[in-house]
Amino acid sequence: MPASYVVCEGPHDAALLGRIIESAGFALKKKRTLVAPSPFVRLASAGIPDALFGRDPLPNFWLKNDHWVAIHPVGGDGEIPKALARITAQATSAIDAIGAFIDADLVAPANRVTDLQAAVIAINATPGFTFTGGPGQIVTTGSPRTGVYVMPDNASAGSVERVLDACAQSSYADLHQHAGSFLTTINRSLLTTTEQTRYNKGSNPAKAHLGVISSVLRPGSAFQNTIRDDRWIDATTLTLPLVNQLRTFLRDLLNEPSI
Repeated sequence: MPASYVVCEGPHDAALLGRIIESAGFALKKKRTLVAPSPFVRLASAGIPDALFGRDPLPNFWLKNDHWVAIHPVGGDGEIPKALARITAQATSAIDAIGAFIDADLVAPANRVTDLQAAVIAINATPGFTFTGGPGQIVTTGSPRTGVYVMPDNASAGSVERVLDACAQSSYADLHQHAGSFLTTINRSLLTTTEQTRYNKGSNPAKAHLGVISSVLRPGSAFQNTIRDDRWIDATTLTLPLVNQLRTFLRDLLNEPSI
């Protein structure tokens, strides 16, 4: 029974990755009826977390045939090495693939990978796996297979929002255009210095743009809900370069040719 573990920064990443593997026939399993294999069985519990994964948010569990995939949004890039470092050698022996998805932001993608590996080892000197490949490369020698995907494309600065923006331009072109026009008409001088600083920080302008689109598609709902339920991922967006690159990485990491 194959078991794969994928860790990512937050719920938007998890929703996007989930939609991609869903397009290949994976089904999201409800935690109330979940019977997950070792080493995922305790992750499925809403009770007190065990020492293997600590107090991270619960993963989303996906199943196709007998292949389980846990997609684990841990609440930020600083939490990814902590989650990975808690995977013991015993657990690693039962996992077929371990992957990490992390935003480049303004850091060179290659440095993101080496920094992640160093951060994991600083917490757990013998985690039972290594990320020895470059950004977007799958290491298939030994077990488990491993790989780190640096958003948006393993080569550029940016974040998952750039991938989602490409999807929005394809599926919701008119809404994307008008959302951008709305944001440009805002008189930011009426915002406090703190509010302006917050808006301009990092990928927040892109998040605001996508948030406007989300508020039309799913008023009052979190952005990940529209990613999960609407046309961000469809037959057309699956062929977009940024999305297709993600698919190829997941296909090789999970050893699932249908992705």
